[in-house]
Amino acid sequence: MKRNDTDKTTKIINSDPKHKKLSDADIKKKKIVLVCICILIIAIIAGVIAGVFIVKKKNASKKAVPTQSKLTYTLADNRQKLAEFKTKNNDAVAWLEIPDSNVNDPVVQAKDNDFYLRKTELKKYNVYGCYFADYECSVGPGASSLSENTIIYGHSNTRENPNGKKFEQLFKYRDIEFLKKNPIIFLSLQNENVAFEVFAVFYTTTDFYYITTTPLTDDFDDFTKQIYEKNEYVFNGGKITKNDKILTLSTCAFRYDKGKTGNHRFVVMGRMLKKGENPKSTEITRNPNPKRPE
Repeated sequence: MKRNDTDKTTKIINSDPKHKKLSDADIKKKKIVLVCICILIIAIIAGVIAGVFIVKKKNASKKAVPTQSKLTYTLADNRQKLAEFKTKNNDAVAWLEIPDSNVNDPVVQAKDNDFYLRKTELKKYNVYGCYFADYECSVGPGASSLSENTIIYGHSNTRENPNGKKFEQLFKYRDIEFLKKNPIIFLSLQNENVAFEVFAVFYTTTDFYYITTTPLTDDFDDFTKQIYEKNEYVFNGGKITKNDKILTLSTCAFRYDKGKTGNHRFVVMGRMLKKGENPKSTEITRNPNPKRPE
């Protein structure tokens, strides 16, 4: 019988090494190699995506939460207002401004601390009085002439209403968000504008003599120790030194005066910033256990 051409072709194909049938072991090896390659590609792609996500997250975090240490400010200039007011009352020695508050007025000074107790800055009777500097303070005409501690008084009332009159406005500092947003207090003198960074907010009794004009040379360690113990906040990086000058704003307080003694005070203190200096406090948190008056 004559052989079929198809059988011949089949024989030739089967004898070609290119078409040699792979063994089960070879197929298994190829599958393993392919799986490894796929895993490697997936890992590389995942790594690239994760890297891009992390970089974007870091950049977004930097933009969304600027550090408080980068806070800058524009120095308020109220010298013209002060000069104009001095033509009405020559007792005016400075102009006090607290941003985002109603405190933006002249500061007067008399030969004692009683004269302006119930008088306006124009010497007219008023139960809320005005802002007046302690008679023992040296106020101006420039920053170098300021006392170690410049003390300014103002009235409040029993409500401690932060939106009230005069130094009731100081109670805004009981709100940590207000403090973080407004850590600078401005004082314009006759020849110079000065900025103070708040470093203390506290309640006290008059037993603590915080109104000394020379706290840095009297007993600096005890003075600062009492302030930090009483402080409603912890200011990271905002502590004072013996080379600093202080601004003290003081008003009557009633929140903890259960016996109605009349000797409780609410105090806000600031450290004078040098020209071009930005606030030092990088973080402000609540003091978990301030030493408040009993």
